[in-house]
Amino acid sequence: MRRSLVRVPFNLNPAAQRHCIDISLAVEAAYKKTRHMPNVMISQASIFSLPYRDASFDLIYSLGVLHHTKSAPEAFQILAKKLKPNGLLGVYIYNIKPFLRELTDQAIREITTRMSYQRCRKFSQGMTKLGKSLAAIKQPLLITKDIPLLGISKGRYPLQQFIYNYFLKCWYSSGQDEAYADLVNQDWYHPAYATHHTKEEIRAWFRQAGIPKVTCLQPKGWEHSGYFVSGRKRG
Repeated sequence: MRRSLVRVPFNLNPAAQRHCIDISLAVEAAYKKTRHMPNVMISQASIFSLPYRDASFDLIYSLGVLHHTKSAPEAFQILAKKLKPNGLLGVYIYNIKPFLRELTDQAIREITTRMSYQRCRKFSQGMTKLGKSLAAIKQPLLITKDIPLLGISKGRYPLQQFIYNYFLKCWYSSGQDEAYADLVNQDWYHPAYATHHTKEEIRAWFRQAGIPKVTCLQPKGWEHSGYFVSGRKRG
């Protein structure tokens, strides 16, 4: 499934202090890419033990992290506490997949989360190959009637997009190289935690944190992936 995003420079305002946190060794690569930026600080830490006082930040943004923690709601509230009054908080969270896709994900992840990184990488490479093979089939699939239980709406679908959305995570995009697709699939199948949430759940997190009004976005192509949700904390 192809996605289009507007690319914005990371350090658009060099006058702003930026603090970037990750629990993994990815911080080493991030540091190498940003060490020439005096306003950027890279730290390795757990979201459940952040090295910052409450009400420290004007803006907090978390992209695809909270659902990979042991408790996404708890992690969200920790972030919200670090936000200043009138500060802006934005997150990206996995949504709940259609019926069969949820069942398939759960069954496969029961196995893949117990694999070594290298073994799961080989599995993920196979899923990329599957996605690429499906994408090579150009004849669209015609669904003539809605199937509400499965979350399937009638219409014409590219075969790879249909399988990806409703049945099986086999991500592939002709706009990216296969190594990138391998990592996208690996990121889905190997993490110990990967929870899915409804819009109502996420809105409730924001309300609990003193952020009653939120904006929830799903760009075209992300309807079966997740939500971009943001809101401003009460002053």
